[in-house]
Amino acid sequence: LADSFPDPFRVTITGGVPSGSVWTGAAAAVVSPLVALSHPGVLGASFLIGSTTTSILFASHLHQEQGDKAAGKMSPVVRLGVVKAVAVLRKGLLAHQLAALVLAATGLLPIMGAVGVLTVSPLALMAGKFAGANAGTPEKLFKTKYLAVRWHVAHLLFLALGIWLDPWMPWCWNRVAGAAVGMRY
Repeated sequence: LADSFPDPFRVTITGGVPSGSVWTGAAAAVVSPLVALSHPGVLGASFLIGSTTTSILFASHLHQEQGDKAAGKMSPVVRLGVVKAVAVLRKGLLAHQLAALVLAATGLLPIMGAVGVLTVSPLALMAGKFAGANAGTPEKLFKTKYLAVRWHVAHLLFLALGIWLDPWMPWCWNRVAGAAVGMRY
């Protein structure tokens, strides 16, 4: 009887790790249209958070190529090979930083949100550099996942802090200091 019902996670399983987590991050903002429309930064932030989640899941498979291959799994690392997968990870980490700039430039992310993302970019670069240095020895690549988690947590904190600080920055001329409490300017 259980086999007669569709699997709700089939898209994630067949699409692989990257498609599942990126869409999960974007879906977090789209689930409630009122939240998504209340501030343009919601979609930009959800895309960036989905991207960091994707990097964690992708990095967690780097050291498992032989095990996945033996089990018959067709993970992205098995399909690409470790060296190409590491190259994809490194390009994805760089693309994430560029996406933050593009999202801020187009108004889909507050400027200080992008500043927060770029502030922790050395953690992303460290994860990419470590993966690149150890691509020839997959058993050492398990640490890449922990570096990606460290970047993800710092990314979330600094992204949130930047979004929170953005209204108080000088480029928000519609908010004048003291106007909220009725002071003259």
